[in-house]
Amino acid sequence: IAGQVVNKETGRAVANVRVILRQGQTDVGEEVTDGQGRFEFANLSAGSYTLFVAANGFVPVEHGVTLTAGQRRTVKVELLPDSAAPPSDVPIVD
Repeated sequence: IAGQVVNKETGRAVANVRVILRQGQTDVGEEVTDGQGRFEFANLSAGSYTLFVAANGFVPVEHGVTLTAGQRRTVKVELLPDSAAPPSDVPIVD
């Protein structure tokens, strides 16, 4: 399973996002997105998985993915900014 995490409002990639992959109640892996918002989980067996995606300033998201034998899936995960948090591209000045 490979993918990219983007800001739902702007369409821009979101870096340093924590992506946890679970199969049922078991954590299968954890990645952090790169500078282009990309992540990848390799060598997975067929089955149903859930991506848990969380980043500061955004509402956490769960995204279901089903793999068949030998399949490679690419997903796009859209994060909605948390209205209570300051935008990540605006500097905070004391």
